[in-house]
Amino acid sequence: MNDQDKKAFAEILEPVFSTYNKTTDAQTLKLWFALMQKYDIQTFKKAIYSHLTDSESGRFMPTPAHIIAQIEKTSNKNKQLSSDEAWAIALQALDERNTVVWNDAISEAFAIAKDVLPDRVGARMAFKNAYERILNGLESHDKLKWYPSIGTRKETRQEALNRAVEVGRLKSEYVAGLLPAPVSVNKELAAVYLEKLKLITSRKEEK
Repeated sequence: MNDQDKKAFAEILEPVFSTYNKTTDAQTLKLWFALMQKYDIQTFKKAIYSHLTDSESGRFMPTPAHIIAQIEKTSNKNKQLSSDEAWAIALQALDERNTVVWNDAISEAFAIAKDVLPDRVGARMAFKNAYERILNGLESHDKLKWYPSIGTRKETRQEALNRAVEVGRLKSEYVAGLLPAPVSVNKELAAVYLEKLKLITSRKEEK
């Protein structure tokens, strides 16, 4: 926000004080504006409304820390996958042969949706509702950790894990520990070993 937003800022904040039977003055508005200035006016307005309509925190007069927490909570949620994107990942888990990289929000929502199967439409709706509820319950500092559910199909396992590394959901060092070590074959050493084996075999035949 900038100085041009001060009037709109006051028009948003002053009724909030009145709602909680509090009064404000120029110094209080100045302090609030200084603390909120790094956010745009619409972000501030949405965070105020989110606090007012929250069944728990909305019972108390907001402080700048409350509003910042609301902004961070919304920002954290926006970084998560949409319910449709999460559902596409969860569907892969229907086949136990697939290796699926997901997080707790997706796996927990899928566990609920599985009870509705084989009704795919009903399962999808159950998943989306559960997934959104889980995201809304996250605190501003919470981060969902991604992890793999290893499937039985070995030929596609590496592809799924490497893809997760590419999009930043898993660390390459972690994935390396889940995959078999590459077999490096030195052709020259193999040829020498084969010749020695032939020599040993021919000597045994001569005896």
